[in-house]
Amino acid sequence: MAGMRLGGIDPSILRELSGVYKPFVKAFKDKFSTDPDQFASQSYTAMIVLADAMKRASSPTDKAALKKALEGANLATPLGQFSFTADHDVKQPVFVMTVKDGAFVPFN
Repeated sequence: MAGMRLGGIDPSILRELSGVYKPFVKAFKDKFSTDPDQFASQSYTAMIVLADAMKRASSPTDKAALKKALEGANLATPLGQFSFTADHDVKQPVFVMTVKDGAFVPFN
């Protein structure tokens, strides 16, 4: 595993995200008896971003209104603060981890 890199969340920011991250992890563990992986966190984040946009859109079934609401997304998620850039790319913290001496550590 030495040298392996993977995306994830930097444990050092979990204190900052505790209001969002900890309840998500607890709910996931209560239901599935395991910690959420990267894909669970990403899927949950996608759904809360979509749900937020649908609530804020003038009509959640109108494509243009939903697009405009998504463009204005700016919310705390289990993966950090989430928004979109002007070019519609995701803007959120990205952390790359590597294995060093048998433990995951941030990749510099």
